[in-house]
Amino acid sequence: MTVIEEYEAAASAGKWLEALQLAQQIAERAPHPTCWFNVGVCLDELNRHMEAAQAFQRVIAGDYFDDGARFRMLRSLFLTGDSGVQIVHDEIATIVRALPQVVVELSQLETFTSLFKQDEFAVLKTAAERNLETRRTSLQHLSGEGFVFSEPIPLRQSDHAIALRSMTEIGRRVLALQCVFLYVSSEGESVDTREISNCLESNDVGYHLAIDEQEIFSRSRSQAQAEFGGASGWYLERMLPLAWILGFEGLPRPDGKALSGSNWDALFPFVGKPSTCKLASWLTTFKARDEACVIEMEDAHYCAHIAMQRARSGEDTVPDGFDPVFNGGVILERWHSLLWALSPTMDWEEASF
Repeated sequence: MTVIEEYEAAASAGKWLEALQLAQQIAERAPHPTCWFNVGVCLDELNRHMEAAQAFQRVIAGDYFDDGARFRMLRSLFLTGDSGVQIVHDEIATIVRALPQVVVELSQLETFTSLFKQDEFAVLKTAAERNLETRRTSLQHLSGEGFVFSEPIPLRQSDHAIALRSMTEIGRRVLALQCVFLYVSSEGESVDTREISNCLESNDVGYHLAIDEQEIFSRSRSQAQAEFGGASGWYLERMLPLAWILGFEGLPRPDGKALSGSNWDALFPFVGKPSTCKLASWLTTFKARDEACVIEMEDAHYCAHIAMQRARSGEDTVPDGFDPVFNGGVILERWHSLLWALSPTMDWEEASF
């Protein structure tokens, strides 16, 4: 008999200590972490639940979306008693956004029914249900625009808590992007360099420039225009979603169509001239959008980005006439800004995909 057949025979006979030893042999020889699943099963049967949870965690480390291993890990933690309940709560809290459907499914299982009657777990279930509804709304809207989602959208994992940044932070980022655009583009040549510098300094924006933006301003204006002028439009695409959060009426649609027309003409008056813009007073002139609204817009851009990635791999997932490089780039730049706005512990550079 092979070692796998020996394991199956021992497990079928309920000889769990023997089965554990065989499962460990298999897991240590095998290159894939899923082999640790059977180790966890044996440890659970031996009432060694914390060790079992650690084995299932090794499976998840190799495949984040292995729902079976995640259920078994949480079940094992739960069976350790009161000390494991807090760990279960913390583990579930980390997947409310990344894997909301798993949270909802867990809440419906008999093993966890009593837990989700507790207030702190009920809050997590409500948040997961809200995230699932957001995703359904995103897919419904994008499908109406011609995007195709025949496969499930991979859900994100992130170490960053979701919360909308302060309007001051977002306002500084808008001013920074406008100043960069004016500095490198032909459209900004009518604005004196000193006005741009004064705007950065008087609004405390210069200290919050991204690394690539610092490099741009380290060059003379003619050098910056020669090097970066051809890509100046991307700064406006990054700027649009942030201005929208602050109250700008132009909608950053997740359709990949570049900024133009009425949105282009209205964006600069909304922000104001560098020579006269004062951040503190400017932020009081409009009503910002709430966090839930921004989360919905970010999720729609994320889903559109996934469709674009699949199109680049040859799948028919985007509307007719959609260019995965250019139109996909528009979606990516807008998503970058939305993701940053909702991740207060994330650097601007880190938000770039």
